[in-house]
Amino acid sequence: MRLLHAQLRRKLPQLSSLGGLPLLVWALLACRPGALVPKYVEPAPDEPHAIVKLRTLYAARPGANLDELVTVDGDRLDLDEPGQSTRTNGFRVRPGFASVSITSDFFDTETHVERQSYQASEQYYCGTQQSGFGAHKYTTSKYCTRYVTKYRDNWVTVRLPRGACGGKVNLAPHPGDVYLLQYTFSGPNSCELTCVRQHFTAPGQFQNTVCEYVSQPAKEDS
Repeated sequence: MRLLHAQLRRKLPQLSSLGGLPLLVWALLACRPGALVPKYVEPAPDEPHAIVKLRTLYAARPGANLDELVTVDGDRLDLDEPGQSTRTNGFRVRPGFASVSITSDFFDTETHVERQSYQASEQYYCGTQQSGFGAHKYTTSKYCTRYVTKYRDNWVTVRLPRGACGGKVNLAPHPGDVYLLQYTFSGPNSCELTCVRQHFTAPGQFQNTVCEYVSQPAKEDS
């Protein structure tokens, strides 16, 4: 199963108990690189489309925090209740080609006080100097500037990786197709993303067949 780097940080419900941490921790947890990824825009319900149902199962949580990113054709798909033990989300994709990926990256954070050095300027007496002219000459003290190393204590929060995994499938959907993707995270470097196509045989009944995966089409030269 192909491993991918997580790009979007999402906090698990347990984070609500971290109210006593310094604000720097919240700044770290709120930083979401995946927010820079364009958001996926589904086709309208009245446009040709296929349905993809993504079922996620987290059988293990090696860390207190989770970065989770789901993309469709490289664009970010925002899901309800990310990081829950089991959930199913449905979304529409355009016919022709659809690449769906999911990545999970668990981590903990550690906050401690660290002494850091910095440069500061200060003035010091460095002799005298003459000012004025003729009878109005006078002597004044001369001060120079130098830079010295000083120290201060800062709160530092570091990220401790606890395990990541992910997978991707490339589909060739037709209008009206229905796909069920099952993503199971069992631990660090241990996950599986499977796909079946659902064929409805009668009201409330359907038959599953394994999806046919396709290669991503080559980009046309502009």
